Amino acid sequence: HPAYGAVTLALMTGCAPDALVLVADPRRRRIEQYSTPTLSYNESISLHERILATMKPAPVAGIALNTHGLSDDDARAEIERGRDETGLPCDDLVRFGADAFYAAIRDRIVKTAPLTAAAPP
Repeated sequence: HPAYGAVTLALMTGCAPDALVLVADPRRRRIEQYSTPTLSYNESISLHERILATMKPAPVAGIALNTHGLSDDDARAEIERGRDETGLPCDDLVRFGADAFYAAIRDRIVKTAPLTAAAPP
């Protein structure tokens, strides 16, 4: 979100995650109250992974969609689109439960070490 970029960056770097879950609303085409268009799933994944790559690599393990307001059929179609576009597990955890999603991502969550600067000579 453009208004909270500094906060988001501080959270991302401060918590030093081992993996990320991208959360998205498939109906949203613009960021609320801004004319900024939302990124594609792959663009968003690339951006988040690149931000953390120089500190502590954290790959996106899956996508959690907020399909509130969509029919079950439309929600399933959006979930399938997310899977097809990214090759990652994708689901709506509130609507369809978290068990299958967690089973799909659990092996993708691997402990990563922070990158450290070389010791001075």
